[in-house]
Amino acid sequence: MTRRHWLFLGVGFWGWLTLAAATPPPPPRLEDFAYGAALELDAGGALYALTLPDAVYAGVVRGDLGDLRVFNGQGEVVPHRVRIPPAPVVMTPEPLSVPFSLLPAAPEGSGQAPPVRVQTASGTTLVEVGSGTPPSPVPPSYLLNLEQLPRDSLRSLRLAWGAAPAQGFVTPVRLDASEDLIHWIPAGEGALADLEVSGQRLQRDTLIPHRWGSYLRLSGKQPIPPLTQIEALLRTPNGVELERRWRRVTGSPAVDTAGYAFDSGGQMAVDRLRFHLPQPNTLAAVELATRATPQGAWMRRFSGALYDLTLDGVRLHSDDIAVPTTSGRFWRLTVATGGGGLGEGMPILEVGWVPHQLLFVARGEGPYRLVWGSARIFATVPEAALLEQLALNHAPQRARA
Repeated sequence: MTRRHWLFLGVGFWGWLTLAAATPPPPPRLEDFAYGAALELDAGGALYALTLPDAVYAGVVRGDLGDLRVFNGQGEVVPHRVRIPPAPVVMTPEPLSVPFSLLPAAPEGSGQAPPVRVQTASGTTLVEVGSGTPPSPVPPSYLLNLEQLPRDSLRSLRLAWGAAPAQGFVTPVRLDASEDLIHWIPAGEGALADLEVSGQRLQRDTLIPHRWGSYLRLSGKQPIPPLTQIEALLRTPNGVELERRWRRVTGSPAVDTAGYAFDSGGQMAVDRLRFHLPQPNTLAAVELATRATPQGAWMRRFSGALYDLTLDGVRLHSDDIAVPTTSGRFWRLTVATGGGGLGEGMPILEVGWVPHQLLFVARGEGPYRLVWGSARIFATVPEAALLEQLALNHAPQRARA
């Protein structure tokens, strides 16, 4: 074969490679997807928004929802974007300091409250507790002065105290409200706690009254450590909580660690966790990890304590756990050895997430169809950023699956 023939073949080969690289992949077709749902659209719009149903998370192949598309009636893919709906931008108000004073209890069985005098001078209300009250075996209470605070905006009270007793404390408390310091009505119950159990610190310092008055009286069945500060936390103005969905999953024994395994059933963007322990009076140090596939690498998401305890008649249980948003479907709860574990039975995990919103343009004629679940790797949607900007300036119409 001559040099010219080799040159011709070489040019032809590289030209073919260039042509192949420049050839775009074929557009997706309806038959490329395993699942689909018909869309109902409000009439008269171009831009639509749809909250993704749970079935989408169970069937998608990709955690970023890249195997999801919207088709029109002519079998064409229309521009779309999948996003977490933006939360309202609001400023969190600063806490307000609550004036308070120690209020000695009346002698047990006297049925009388200690004398209290209110004096207003220069716009400041001073509360003076009368002296001469005989000592009482009943723990003293605290008087909170809310006269100068915007009571319609108050949400909760946060308390601070000095060093807790060496053995810690847990005490049930109650709140009573009054407008005149004479007549009192119940305003709420709760518990304050600060103790260490098995190396874990458990603290409860927030109370949520169901009624507010010019004055609140805080009393406990056991002495409350000397308070150093009381703050009123305000409601967030115009705050709208994003819709959050929850799914309960019962655990099973983990095969690779001393703990439990959970399958959430889908690739939701989970950012909250809630545990229900199998037995009461349980406390355990744990670590929580997640992964996208049964063979993937575990990523740690939480390390701390899970507990459900009843101490001195007060139930203390773990709060919801905020975790970095993850679409990992599989979860593993590892329990530290040496602490007794969680006992018999299986824990229940609740995963919480804010569902994605699908934005799309109703191009062409209907009916429109949402499809998902494809092993093909599709290119990113170039119109996504334009749709996001469009949604900022024009409220989308509603669509339903």
